[in-house]
Amino acid sequence: MAELNKQDMRDRLGNVEQIREILFGTQLRDYEQRIEKLEADSAAMNQELRDRLDQMQSTLSGELKAITDSLEKKLKYLSLTTHDETTKLWQKLEQTSQKNYNILETLNKTFTSKTASLREELTQTQEQFQTESQSLKVKIFEELEKCFSTLRDAKVSRVDLAEVLFELCIKVKGTEFVPDLKEAMENHLQTDFLLPEEERPAPKPTSQSSGII
Repeated sequence: MAELNKQDMRDRLGNVEQIREILFGTQLRDYEQRIEKLEADSAAMNQELRDRLDQMQSTLSGELKAITDSLEKKLKYLSLTTHDETTKLWQKLEQTSQKNYNILETLNKTFTSKTASLREELTQTQEQFQTESQSLKVKIFEELEKCFSTLRDAKVSRVDLAEVLFELCIKVKGTEFVPDLKEAMENHLQTDFLLPEEERPAPKPTSQSSGII
């Protein structure tokens, strides 16, 4: 019986993409949904802040225009003869402008802070996904290495191999995918996988009449 190497074993496992979908599919979709939600929330918050800034700017512009118009009327009325009154009016204008500037600056800082927070959360989610995916991949390959070692050292029937792979998938992903895992493994074992003991042995050379024993 020829000994199978790792590459032969991988080639005979069949459609790896289907098993990968069963093992990682839900987790990948979950992380994609979380990332999409974070991006959507970020876009919505950005739009909301822009709308608020636009509304505030419009309101402040109206207030400034009203104050300016009022100042112009008062200045015309006083004919610029009352220096103290003019000074007070300009001080009021400067105070209003400073107040508006402070409001806009606060909104801008809030917008920047929330945007940075969302970016950091998005980055952490992506890093966590990559870390967990790598850990899961390592765990799966460790279990597969154990299976390969067992297959090299012992004769395993299709039924026994199905049980080994089935237990591996349950150990990694739990019982929620049992029906899909069982069906996928049965299909691979029936169509693509040929165990060593089921390989047809090569014909033995026959003794010749020339005296070769």
